[in-house]
Amino acid sequence: MAERDEQVPCKDRSFLFNFEEGSFTNISNFQLQVQHTFKDPSMGPPPYDMVTNFARANVTSADMDCWQVKGGTYCLLHYDITIVAPIWASIAKK
Repeated sequence: MAERDEQVPCKDRSFLFNFEEGSFTNISNFQLQVQHTFKDPSMGPPPYDMVTNFARANVTSADMDCWQVKGGTYCLLHYDITIVAPIWASIAKK
């Protein structure tokens, strides 16, 4: 599990995420901060063609199936749930 201020990259490294500081109540109630960096040639020539979007996603117990096994709690996202992370900022940078 990520530390609260640690950014964790996804496999292709274009996405990073971490827990919003102070938002982690328990395994089925927290907020994720998401960062997505990608190339957009309409922004300008390299190296000015990189864009980073920042978003937040709330996850609650209504989104999760949780169960207890051997003193631990395990949760999975409901199979039919999509977590929406609205973009709150976007920057173009090198």
